[in-house]
Amino acid sequence: MRLFPLRVVLALIVGNASAAHAPPPDLIYLAPGARMMVANKMILKDGWIPDPAKITRTYPMTGVRKQIHDRGVTAIEDCASEFSTCTFKYRRHNACLHVFAKGESLRQMKISAWDKDCEPES
Repeated sequence: MRLFPLRVVLALIVGNASAAHAPPPDLIYLAPGARMMVANKMILKDGWIPDPAKITRTYPMTGVRKQIHDRGVTAIEDCASEFSTCTFKYRRHNACLHVFAKGESLRQMKISAWDKDCEPES
């Protein structure tokens, strides 16, 4: 049985401080409730690059994670199917961005939280 990253569980249980406040102007597309499909396009347009953790790149692609990846959203890092939550990771220069989204499928996923409390992988 695979355990899910602590940050996914914590984002679900206690939420994230960013979800309680409006995002800064340069990340306005990360507002809680925003559609992940739209946000992903805006994130990429804003110069962020998909950067999932190296260890998650070695996991077999299955379930929702595979469906999302196959739809071209390569920033997908992990999904907790029990909670219908996925994490996406991006980098830009030396900055890192984690986005947490909830939903049964990519089409239904909405941003629940985000943070910059991570390190770029590449």
